[in-house]
Amino acid sequence: MSQRKQMVENQDQFYNLRLLLGDKLREIEDKELVFVGLGTIGVGMAINMAGNGFRKFTFIDGDKVSVRNIPLCDAYGLSDIGKYKVIVLKNYLKRKYGNRVQIKAYSAYVNNVPLKEITNHDMLILGVDNELTKLFVTYHRMWTNKPMAVLGFWGWEASFMLSIPGKTACYGCLFRPNNRKEIEKVRKARRCPQPEPNIPGAVIHGTVSRIVGTAANEITKYFLHEGRIIQYYHFNALTEEEDVRFLDNNYLRPDEKCPICRHGGELDATELQRIRIG
Repeated sequence: MSQRKQMVENQDQFYNLRLLLGDKLREIEDKELVFVGLGTIGVGMAINMAGNGFRKFTFIDGDKVSVRNIPLCDAYGLSDIGKYKVIVLKNYLKRKYGNRVQIKAYSAYVNNVPLKEITNHDMLILGVDNELTKLFVTYHRMWTNKPMAVLGFWGWEASFMLSIPGKTACYGCLFRPNNRKEIEKVRKARRCPQPEPNIPGAVIHGTVSRIVGTAANEITKYFLHEGRIIQYYHFNALTEEEDVRFLDNNYLRPDEKCPICRHGGELDATELQRIRIG
């Protein structure tokens, strides 16, 4: 059997990416990304961002791999059940890229990691379903003037939102807390109420792959200052309806009454810092 010859020696993992980006690849290699939540979204985004040339990662998640994570998370296998997600994903990327990637892993929730790990990095990627965690993280990113990306999915639908402090809407602008009495209870008690069971949401793998691929490319374009950048994207794969908003014209703007990124009185930031997020 004849063997196909390669025109280029296989010494550079990112030769194909360099063909596209050239010296611009250096602009994203030194960017630092932090991931809060390493479920379906976090794992998919980490794999995509590493494949796009990013090297510096911080993982934050106190959960362990479960059976239901296997079909939706490419880095997790049956032998990983019961192991901390951050460690499994770190080892996966290390096997794939070796010392090229620099990874810091926290097998803990955001309330048990140094606050600087949420605020210092160039981009935060949020992939959790806990509303209080979303508000907590969004507040600190907006008030330290650092961008973040929020992804979510349900069934055949999914969405991605890029939040840039002072320019675009944040998570709090669009999705206010639903239960105001519960939020007031949290404020008075200065702790998080007993968390509800983590009930799996219905989703299909293709939905996740589509939103993760889109989000990874938009964040990469954002750092490269290339092309039109999507600020908000929502799609329904069943009906093929889409809502796309770009940073250059029809992006979602901040809500003047937002309790998170504006000086509203609905949520007190100093009290949010004391909340235990589980």
